Amino acid sequence: MKRLPGFLYVLVFILALGGTAAAQSGNATVSGTVTDSSSALIPGVSIKATNTQTSVLSATVSNEAGVYSFPSLQPGVYRVSAELPGFQTHTFTNVQLGNAQQVRLNFVLQVATVAQSVEVSVAVDTLLATSSSSVGTVLNENSVRELPLLGRDALELVNIMAGFREPVDPSNSNARTGPNGGFVAGISVAAVNTTRDGISVNDGRYNLGVFSATHINPDLVGELRIILAPVDAENGRGSGQVQIMTRSGTNRYNGAAVWNIQNTALNANTWNNNRTGAVPNWFNRHQLSVNYGGPIIRNKTFFFVLYDGQRMWSREVVRATVLTDAARNGNFRFFGNVVNGNADAIPSSGANPVAPVVDHLGNPLSVAQIQASITAAGSSNTVTPMQTISVFNRDPNRPGFDPTGYIQRITATMPQPNDFTGGDGLNTAIFRWNRRGDSLICSSICQQGLEDDVNRNQINVKVDHNFNTNHKFSVNYTYERFTATGQRGAYPGKEDEWYSQTTRKPQVITSSFVSTLTPTIVNDVRFGMRRAWSRSPYPYDEESTKDEVLAFLPNVNSYPVLFNTMPINVANNILNPGNNTNANTSTLWTLADSLSWTKGKHAFKGGIEGRW
Repeated sequence: MKRLPGFLYVLVFILALGGTAAAQSGNATVSGTVTDSSSALIPGVSIKATNTQTSVLSATVSNEAGVYSFPSLQPGVYRVSAELPGFQTHTFTNVQLGNAQQVRLNFVLQVATVAQSVEVSVAVDTLLATSSSSVGTVLNENSVRELPLLGRDALELVNIMAGFREPVDPSNSNARTGPNGGFVAGISVAAVNTTRDGISVNDGRYNLGVFSATHINPDLVGELRIILAPVDAENGRGSGQVQIMTRSGTNRYNGAAVWNIQNTALNANTWNNNRTGAVPNWFNRHQLSVNYGGPIIRNKTFFFVLYDGQRMWSREVVRATVLTDAARNGNFRFFGNVVNGNADAIPSSGANPVAPVVDHLGNPLSVAQIQASITAAGSSNTVTPMQTISVFNRDPNRPGFDPTGYIQRITATMPQPNDFTGGDGLNTAIFRWNRRGDSLICSSICQQGLEDDVNRNQINVKVDHNFNTNHKFSVNYTYERFTATGQRGAYPGKEDEWYSQTTRKPQVITSSFVSTLTPTIVNDVRFGMRRAWSRSPYPYDEESTKDEVLAFLPNVNSYPVLFNTMPINVANNILNPGNNTNANTSTLWTLADSLSWTKGKHAFKGGIEGRW
C-alpha cells in the first residue's frame, strides 16, 4: 500500500463516498493536534492508544500538520500518549470511549529530559461527543447493570432517558410496543432505529419502535446510548437512534450470575377480587443469566459468553361466556319493556331502561322486583312477565339443531354457568375458572416478540482478536429460542387442549475488521445479519391436534368449514374464521465499509452500506 500512487488513495476515497446508504460504525474516533509550548505544530510524534482492560495497542504518527487520528477504536477505557525524543511524554488517562463516539484530545509537549512525563486524567463526561452535533444520553456498562429492571431487558431503560416521553395512554407505557409506545424527541418510536454494534436489529416485518430482535440482557451491554437529533450520517438511518454496544472480554477473567424471581403470590389482592371471592391471576417468573469472559491469548484474543434464560408458570382467571340450560335447548327468554341485564346490571331510565333480571345464582327475579328497580331509576315503562320463545320452526328451514352436529358438540363440551354477573343472565352467563399455563399476555397471539412473560433460552458469544497493531477483528453471535402458549381454550377440557404454541428463533451476527493501511488511512469493514423467525400455528394446522380438530368441525362434501358461533366465542375463537397460522422469516444482511483519510489539518471519512 505504501507504494501506491496518491491518486489511487483519492480513487478509493471517492468510491467509498459513492454508496447509496451511510455506513454505520460502532467504533469510536479519537483525533487532535500535537503542538509545543509555543503552539507550533509538531509532525512525526508517536501517538499510542492502549486499551487499559485488554492492553491492545493502536499506534499512529502525527502528520506534517501536527494532526493525528484514530478513526476506529473499539469502545472501552484508554490511555492515550504522545512521545517524541527531547520532549516530555504527555498522557491522557482514563479516556472512556463509547459507541460511535468522537473525542478530541490535543497534546502540548514540553521540552524536557526523557525521564519526565505529564499525565492528565480525563473526566468521565468525555462519553458525551466532543466533535459531533448529535444530542443524546449515554448509560455506561455499570449504570445499565445497576439500574433496576423489572423485565431484565436493557431497552426498558429508554423509558428513563432524557428525550423519551411515554404515550398518552397510560395503559400502553411499554417503550417497545410500536407506534403508540412513546416518543423520542417528539418523534414516534416507530421512526427510531435500534442498532447493536453498528448493525440494525429492528424487526424487519413490523414497526415495533425501540425493539431488538433478541432480548438484550443488561449484562450483555457495554453501553446504551439514545441519540435524539440529529443522527450522524455515519450512524445510519432513523430520525432518532438507540445504540447498543455489547461487552467484550478483557485480560481478567470475570463472571457473574443472576437469578431473579417474581411471584405475584406475594402481591396484595384487589378489592373486587376480595368482594367476589375470585382467585387473582398469578404468575411465577424465573430469570437466570450467567456470563463469563476473559483472555484466550493475553493481550491478543478475548472472549465473552452469556446465557440468558427464563421460565414462566401462570394461572389466569378466565370468564368465558356460556349458554344457560334453556338457551342450549333453543329457548330464548326475556322480560318485556326492559333491557334484560345480569345480576350486576345498574338500573337505568329512558325509553329502553336496563335492569337486572336474575339474582347472583341465576334465578329470574319477579316482575315486581324488576319494576321497582327501573321505577326507582326514573323509568315509566311497565315491565311485562317473562316470555319464552323457541328459535326452532319460526323459519321452515330451521326446524331443529344444525344437522352437522357441530352445535351439539359445542354445547356438550360447554360447562354450566357459575357466574351471573356477565351476559344477560337469562340466556347467556359466565363460566369462571382458573386456567394454568405459561404466558399470560400470550393468551392472544404473541408472534411479534413484544411479550415479557415467555419461556426463553438465549446464548451470546463474542470474540475479539488482534492480529497486530494494524489489524483487529471482532465477531458477536446471538441465538434465541422462545416459546409461549397462545390462543388457549375458553373452557377446560378438550378445547383447552387445542392451543397455539408460538415459537420464535431470532439470530443476530455482528462483526468488524479494522485495518490501518497507512498512518493516514484506516479502513473498517462490517458484516451483520439479523434474522427474525416466528411461527404461531392454529390447532387445525398443528400436527398433534389437526386430525382431532378437523373431526370436531362441520364439513361440507368432506371439506372442513370454519364459521362464527357468535356471541359464544368457542374455544377462545381459535376455530373461527379470520384466525390463521402465522409464520415468517425476515432476514436482513448488512455489509458496510468506511474509509478514514487524514490529509494535513483535515480528516475525511466516507462509507458505503448495502442491506438485503
